[in-house]
Amino acid sequence: MIRALPWLVCAALLLLCGGTEEDAYMASRAETWLNLASVFEQRGRTTDALRAARTCLRLQAEDARCLSMQGRILAAHLGYEHVSLGYFMRAASIAPSLPSLMNLGLAYSHVYDNRRAGEAYAAALEHEESIAVWSQCLFRLCEVKQMICEDWGGQEERMSMLRRTTEELISKGMKPISPFLAMSLPLPPEDILAITRAHAHLAVKGAEHERQSSNQSLPFPVLRAGPLAISRRLRVVYLSATFDPNKLMNGFLRDVWWRHPTSQVEVHCVAWDMREEGGRRWIREQVEHFHSAEHQSDLGVAQLVNALHAHLLVELVGWYPEQRSGIVAHRPCRVQSLYRFIGGGGGRGDNLYITDSTSLPPELVGLVDEKILYLQPLYLACGHARTFAQAAAQQLSRHREEFVSKYNLSKDAILIGALNKYYKISPELWSTWCNILLSHPRVVLIVIRYRHYSEAIENLQREAQKRGVQASRMLVVPEGKHHEFILLGSLLDLFLDTGHPISNGHTTVLDMAWADVPVLTWAGPSKASRVASSILRAAVLVR
Repeated sequence: MIRALPWLVCAALLLLCGGTEEDAYMASRAETWLNLASVFEQRGRTTDALRAARTCLRLQAEDARCLSMQGRILAAHLGYEHVSLGYFMRAASIAPSLPSLMNLGLAYSHVYDNRRAGEAYAAALEHEESIAVWSQCLFRLCEVKQMICEDWGGQEERMSMLRRTTEELISKGMKPISPFLAMSLPLPPEDILAITRAHAHLAVKGAEHERQSSNQSLPFPVLRAGPLAISRRLRVVYLSATFDPNKLMNGFLRDVWWRHPTSQVEVHCVAWDMREEGGRRWIREQVEHFHSAEHQSDLGVAQLVNALHAHLLVELVGWYPEQRSGIVAHRPCRVQSLYRFIGGGGGRGDNLYITDSTSLPPELVGLVDEKILYLQPLYLACGHARTFAQAAAQQLSRHREEFVSKYNLSKDAILIGALNKYYKISPELWSTWCNILLSHPRVVLIVIRYRHYSEAIENLQREAQKRGVQASRMLVVPEGKHHEFILLGSLLDLFLDTGHPISNGHTTVLDMAWADVPVLTWAGPSKASRVASSILRAAVLVR
């Protein structure tokens, strides 16, 4: 009876407002199906959730909440972003509010209509809502402006507002923006550490609640001497969402797995979202043991890892979007290390943080909460051998001649490239690059038109013209495959790297190092703005 009260209240309100009994009955039924769709969605029953949402819409075709539910299921669970956009547009036109307009902005972002996404976020912020939802919307607006280099003049004010709301959320014990997403904005490293700690605290609390509600616990992870003494091998578990080598970051690790000396190391790979059969076959050929943990809870995955009695757990995801920090928060292994992610774990359960002394020198170790394990000279694994072979096979010297001819460039032109993603470019850095072009008439600046953020090119060209640089001095080339990217880099006389307050190029600078291109970088006060220096120093040492 208590659960039926909201629907009864809804029906009573309709009657008071002049609706018929039939209207009230249909509204109460729609409310029932909407709640049912939400429950199905939370439990991962996508087909049932979609069916319930459609039933809700048949009962109340103009209900903004039903439209938003249908759109969210189509986009988030079935990948129909373009179809979902229509539902979000209808919902926002029927009942414009911060949640409906923010959903519309997210829908535009998913189809990479970044300008309309920014307009929807800006409109959403004009409506009142809880500080948590308002802060998320403000972050999305800051993010899309950063991604397409738009309205640099207003970004500083937006960022100050975001910092204030983030501090308020943390002080109230509420979840701020994701640590990974925070790294795409010009936030001080101390702010990112505070955000990471807040998320880690909630992950630990969530893990405790999961154990209590399921009435289960993990055996205390002990370094068992028996198996190690008998086999004389170190048992290492790598934990990730997927090990598919076709995914960018996994591609850099693809030459790592077979390098483990099997006489000394026993390797287990545990993945919780690896559905690609080709990727499964590939990783099984690379390592001794592969374990699929699909459809398992955080506690279920932690129990699987705990049962392996590993001596070391290497977590490869960190706070990336596919993260499931609750697994690490359960502490399934005695020694847990965070690798590959550029920020720390924030106290969620990691013991070690793997880096190198250039990326994170002793004076910056306070930016992470874990003990430091230095892997010298470079912590970042690199699997370029196969990709670079594809590029090298195309006769690099001849390719430069073809490139110069194709774009009608002077043979004595000096080609400098700014190939990092646009969000890493600050107004001050863009002014510096424009000054280079103004000072040296033979220099041509090459940038890539990344297809998902092509609006940035128009904005950067406009900013260059404001600084007195003609459009012809900036050559825009289309985005290509990875080996084509390395091939493009090989044509450059100099690569211009980004830096503080966002980030260096990491994988991009690795590409340039393999292409043997000089890189001009600079080290900032955070790990994200120092990795390029580490890559270049390592490249010099191994020559």
